[in-house]
Amino acid sequence: MKYIIAMALSMAVLTGCAGNGQPSSAGHSPSAESMGAAVREVSAYGFVTQISPAERIINIKHAPIPEMNWAPMVMDFSVVDGVDLSAFKRGDKVQFILEVDQALNYQIKEISAATD
Repeated sequence: MKYIIAMALSMAVLTGCAGNGQPSSAGHSPSAESMGAAVREVSAYGFVTQISPAERIINIKHAPIPEMNWAPMVMDFSVVDGVDLSAFKRGDKVQFILEVDQALNYQIKEISAATD
């Protein structure tokens, strides 16, 4: 019986460890309609891995973004209206600015070829 209780408590603790520094689905790039007013801007850079112009989404393998508490990873980012993705292709090094609202929703406000 003690073993079963210990296992149950261990499982509860392990499944409750959500604060791992990774972005949650709640903070995923929203559509422009669901994004709140931007409260801050965050600069980042990385490499383009995929582009979906029709969906206005760009997938980037980005460097650490300390302001968001994000480790390096590959992520989809939506872009605001007016951002032209046609100039980019897979493998391009880019720098970009995220606009972030109070709910930690984010989207790319500006993107350009990175200058080393």
